[in-house]
Amino acid sequence: MKNTTGQRPQALQAHLSQKNIEIQCTFVFEDESVSYQNVFSVSMRGAQREITGALVDRGYVPAGRWGDVEEDQDGYRECSRTFKPGPDAKLVDITLDRQALGD
Repeated sequence: MKNTTGQRPQALQAHLSQKNIEIQCTFVFEDESVSYQNVFSVSMRGAQREITGALVDRGYVPAGRWGDVEEDQDGYRECSRTFKPGPDAKLVDITLDRQALGD
């Protein structure tokens, strides 16, 4: 387990990607570290709401809108959005689970 004492929350960029049905989420932090998150939604729009809600619940503030969903010729889709820590933000250094999402 990582010791997070004294660390401050970092701005992050949430990247959603989809190939076929499975949607994956990757958080890329300011220090270029990466965290892979569980996504339970089966649509990109649902995943955007799910991740936004989970981060807002942890004290993060969206910085702009979700980027347009881009799709390549193989059907791979992706989009991203930046989030900044609010004054009461909690560290996001572990995979968010269903309990953290309020289920």
